[in-house]
Amino acid sequence: RSQAEARYNELRAALNSSNAQDRLVPMLGGQLVVDLNIERNELLRRISELEERYGEKHPRMIAARAELAQVERDLKTQIEKGVEAARQELGVARAAESKVRALVEAQQEQIRARSGKAFQLSQLEREVESNRALVEVFFARSREADIQDSNNISNVRIIDRARVPRAPSGPN
Repeated sequence: RSQAEARYNELRAALNSSNAQDRLVPMLGGQLVVDLNIERNELLRRISELEERYGEKHPRMIAARAELAQVERDLKTQIEKGVEAARQELGVARAAESKVRALVEAQQEQIRARSGKAFQLSQLEREVESNRALVEVFFARSREADIQDSNNISNVRIIDRARVPRAPSGPN
């Protein structure tokens, strides 16, 4: 875009200068523009030769000036087309730039969203690991309690039910 803008501004500045055609011909560089400029220079040379030989009102002189005027109009038209093409190129470049900017912003937004999700994922993974460790500790303690309960079992069994005695069992 910046190159297209620089070219367009340079062409506009040259177009507004006093020797616009001489400055714009090399800048535009199209074959038709170059050919018209060569033809214009040939006509200017021929007019200067005719001025020495004939007067201003001579038919050859009038025809040469009319031909020069037509070539200059054609050259001006081609120059204006070249400047317009540069303006359109600038418009296309600006549109492309804004499209690229929009794509870049969309990509950056996706990156931000993904990094936020990645942070959330890592946080959830840490929470899962913490919960897993707590469950393992719980199961380890549960197994320890089961082992202790199984070690406390004695070989004692209840054979008869205990009854309240009716009389004293022996001397005082």
